Amino acid sequence: MTFVGQRHIITELYQMANAARTGTNFNILLRAPSGYGKTTVGLLASSLFIGNNYRNAEYIVPNAEGHVKILTERRLHFIDEVHLLKDPELLYPVMDSGRYIFILATNADGNLVEPLVNRCIHLIFMDYSDEELIEIIRANYPGVSMLVATEIVSNSHGNPRVAKVLANRLSIIIGKGILEDVENVRLIIRTVLQIQGGLDIMQRRYLQHLQIVERSSLESIAHALHVDKSTILRDIEPALIYKHLIKISSRGRELIGG
Repeated sequence: MTFVGQRHIITELYQMANAARTGTNFNILLRAPSGYGKTTVGLLASSLFIGNNYRNAEYIVPNAEGHVKILTERRLHFIDEVHLLKDPELLYPVMDSGRYIFILATNADGNLVEPLVNRCIHLIFMDYSDEELIEIIRANYPGVSMLVATEIVSNSHGNPRVAKVLANRLSIIIGKGILEDVENVRLIIRTVLQIQGGLDIMQRRYLQHLQIVERSSLESIAHALHVDKSTILRDIEPALIYKHLIKISSRGRELIGG
């Protein structure tokens, strides 16, 4: 599996793989914003650590009640969205036993309790460069020209998943998965997808709300936009933070320079 970007993490995982193959076990915490490839990297790490012995590994996401069931007969346990776990203390004995490899992934590490965090080797994702994002787009959509890939990336606020979703939407609209005419792509992004300056309709409504009220709580913004708070945190604010348009403090949300 080829992974573009995060070379520091990939390099360390390959080094860890040598230890894992000789029986060493450890706990890893993958920390990154949503869409940065934590799940892909976790699956890559699983493959490196145990080879093709997939029956010796499990992929888990906490259920609706925030619980997981660990199959102790398996050596490797990849728990995605670990911040949703309600009873992490139940993991401590197996994590401390030295018998297992745990890979944990989260985009909300601030919600993790300290005893869980301190049991792990932290692998923190860096922001992607435009060059890396362009490489990702062109690898996933071979018909995309360099100019079009650059345009897609400029509207993706540094997030690989956002870039790939935008490329897919354009491919569906234009047809045949071939994206070569950058002027046509710009027109579609602006008029059909209603993305302006890299921001979608909801992100622009968010900014308009702050222009009116100057400062607002997350609850008030959710009420004004008629969306839930998790949607704001996951889908709306990351682009605004990336573009340095808003600041968040104990007093609430407000425009930078506003």
